[in-house]
Amino acid sequence: MLLALARVLSPSGFPYASGYRLFKDGYFGRDALEVAEDLLDIRPDIARAVILRLASLQGTGTNRWTEEEPGKIHHEYRALVLDGRPVDDEARAILRGLALQWHLAPEDKLDGLSQLIYYGTVDATPLYVRLVARYCRRMGTGILDERYTPHGWRDADARPTIRESVRRAIVWIAGAIERSEAGLLEFQRMNPYGHRFQAWKDGTASYLHTDGSFANYNGPIASIEVQGLAYDALSAAPGLLPDSAAGERARWARLTEQVRASVMDRFWMPDEQYFAMALDRDPRTGEVRQVQTVTSNPATLLDSGIFDSLPSADRQRAVAAIVERTYSEEFLTPVGVRCTSLAHRALLDYEAYQSSHTVWHKETYDIARGYRRQGFPALAADLESRLLDAINLTGGATEFLYVMPDGRVDLNPFNTATPAGSEEIRGTNVPENDQAWSISAALAIKWRLGHHAHEGESAGWQRTLEEERQRAVPAVPLLRSFGDIERALHGRCAFRLNVDEGWRREAAFVRAHDMPAPSG
Repeated sequence: MLLALARVLSPSGFPYASGYRLFKDGYFGRDALEVAEDLLDIRPDIARAVILRLASLQGTGTNRWTEEEPGKIHHEYRALVLDGRPVDDEARAILRGLALQWHLAPEDKLDGLSQLIYYGTVDATPLYVRLVARYCRRMGTGILDERYTPHGWRDADARPTIRESVRRAIVWIAGAIERSEAGLLEFQRMNPYGHRFQAWKDGTASYLHTDGSFANYNGPIASIEVQGLAYDALSAAPGLLPDSAAGERARWARLTEQVRASVMDRFWMPDEQYFAMALDRDPRTGEVRQVQTVTSNPATLLDSGIFDSLPSADRQRAVAAIVERTYSEEFLTPVGVRCTSLAHRALLDYEAYQSSHTVWHKETYDIARGYRRQGFPALAADLESRLLDAINLTGGATEFLYVMPDGRVDLNPFNTATPAGSEEIRGTNVPENDQAWSISAALAIKWRLGHHAHEGESAGWQRTLEEERQRAVPAVPLLRSFGDIERALHGRCAFRLNVDEGWRREAAFVRAHDMPAPSG
């Protein structure tokens, strides 16, 4: 894993999203922030590089096409030269393709395009504030006084500090929440050709209602896991900006409580005894409504502070509901947690990017951290074992894995050939290899195993629930040797990935369900 990490680090120490084809020469805000958080105890230098680079690319103006806004942290940055090194032809072609796809440049101007920045993401900005706060707790607050050169800056004599960058990010978060009818941090694309869904599950069909229709991406969408990030960012604001006026502090306190209250009230589904993945707007009435598809998204709230100061009965109800649901055969596979409940596997007739058929190592690790934070160390350790087993069995830190409803795993996800007798997966994506946040998750788990071999046990209601979950779903053994891996690989299923058919089916789904553009 250390060699894999070295492959995805740029010369400046900023992690590319992967070392493979699609993401190897791009600076992705969300991905880098998650990598930096994962490795904060191991490589704080990576977090420092990420903070400084993201500050330099932070939005300074408003642009409909790039979706830039003052204070907003970017989603994707591409350039023909990164860290003084020309990128390869494949990366140049990707830059040009994205510029055309997002309508950032006409075809006859592409030869003159040397870089692009796209800001179409809602979660990178609160993640940035949270990373700065966690970095300061570990390394001290000196970084807040460091100066940087903002994107498009022209006055080299008056460069701002990281503290000012953090303030701008918090202003963006607070303003976005205050503009929200639902009192939440929402996304809505400004560029009609930009990403429909601007949280980490940004696949074409990642936000669906239970009837198979798209969440209304022509209006604001509040994804539940984003609210935990917003809560953490606003909670950290007073410590990062101690000289703020009393009115600002009161505003942040009011918004943190508003976000938490809205999550508990608006997302809870009494019939499911679980949280909705998102809220959108009914396209006919404009009313806020739940996206009631049962997904893994609520589980990532567990690694935020949003439940910490709830009354004990309310906290127990919320946390137990998430743990009971996600640590079950509905979500759990030999290699981690499914993105979407098996109950919804018939919504699509293909294996989509983030669906009932996919397990992302990054999300499995996020959920494991949440389990541990909420007092379920044994369940967390089991999720981590499943993640490490997945990496050992596939021979690399892939982006995600395809998993069948019966639990069979495609352990060779790069196979698009046609072996005799193999089963076809009609997937839309060949997973990236050397995916940075899969590498950082594996390294963080291994570091914990080496430093916290005797972590504490659960207690109280958490212990009762943990023991019940362990009886219902047996833990998987951690594969510790080559022999263990060889035995686990013996007799494995053969699959072939038919990406062309996956894209054909997804295109047909979009044509059948796409939403008309808003009038005016």
